[in-house]
Order: sequence, then structure tokens, then C-alpha cells
Amino acid sequence: MTTLLGAIGHRGVRLLDGFVLFWVLLWIVLGLLTGHEVQQLTSVSDSAQASARAADSAGQALQSLRDLPLVGGDAGELGDQVRDAAQAVLANAADSRVTIHRLGVLLGISIALIPLTPVLWLYLPPRLVYRADVAALRARLASGPPDDALTAYLARRAVDRLPYRQLSALTEDPVGDLRAGRHAALARAELGHLGLAS
Repeated sequence: MTTLLGAIGHRGVRLLDGFVLFWVLLWIVLGLLTGHEVQQLTSVSDSAQASARAADSAGQALQSLRDLPLVGGDAGELGDQVRDAAQAVLANAADSRVTIHRLGVLLGISIALIPLTPVLWLYLPPRLVYRADVAALRARLASGPPDDALTAYLARRAVDRLPYRQLSALTEDPVGDLRAGRHAALARAELGHLGLAS
């Protein structure tokens, strides 16, 4: 991948950086939206809790009838059952709310990380190597004009990495120029390819 980055040059790397940044932001936004949408399911547990509270109130009302003659005992027992059921629904609704929150977070993270991990794993290490290489060349060039060894190195890189049409526009025989020590034009082309031409 580092060789590929060197072959596509400064403009190609910038374009690839933009694509990777777009990819990362796209999946982060999709993960956040998915997590948010799952979180909206808590309205179901909120409705269940409201219904359970209403049932609990009804159960309390039935329990208050316990002391009435003839129907009071049965109404009190029914009130106990209604309140027990309402308490169970309240507990389950609270548990489901916590579960929905966890699910929203985990699903959002998963949706973002699953497509991002392979792209970043494959792209970031070579990109960092490429960046360090260009930074080292930039620092060396800032200290003065390139010496013969650096010019020869850059010319060799140009022959190895630049497209043929670009090389043929510089010279009729790039390999011959390299062997003969005519490195200046090839080295300048490689610096331009890396975005380091002055």
C-alpha cells in the first residue's frame, strides 16, 4: 500500500484521504443515527409503564372496596392481583428501557466500527509511513539543495513510480538517463509528484 501511495503521488493521496475521510464520517453518522433510532424504542417501555401505573391505580381502587359487604373480599383479591401484575409490568418496562439503551449504543458502535476497521487498518499504517517519508524529504530539502546522492535517489524513485507517459514527456530514455547520471529532470519530476516541488 505504501508503494501504491507513492505511485499515485501527492494529488492521488489527497484524493484518497478525502475518500477515506468521507467513508469514516459516513459510517459514524450512520452509527449515530441507528443508535438514536433504536433509542426511540424506549417510547414502547414508557407506554407500558404508563399503562402499568394506571392498572396499579385501578388495583388500589379495587383494594379499597375490600371492606364492602358481599363483593368486597372478591374485589380486594382482584385488586391485589391487578397491582401485582402492574408491578411486574413496571419492572419489565424499566428493564426493557435499560436494554434498549444498551442495544442502541452497541448497535450504533457496531454499525460504525465494522466497515471502518478494515479500511483504517489497511489505510492508516501505510499512510503514516508515506507521510513520514514525505516529511523527511521536506525537512532534508529545507536544509539546503539536494546533494548528488539524494538527487540520484529521487531519480530512481521517479523511474520506479511515475507513469510512463509522464516519464516519456521528460526524456526519451529514462533508464538510460538514470544509468548515465542525468538525474536532475527525473528528481524534479519526483519532487513534483510528491508535492515538494518549489
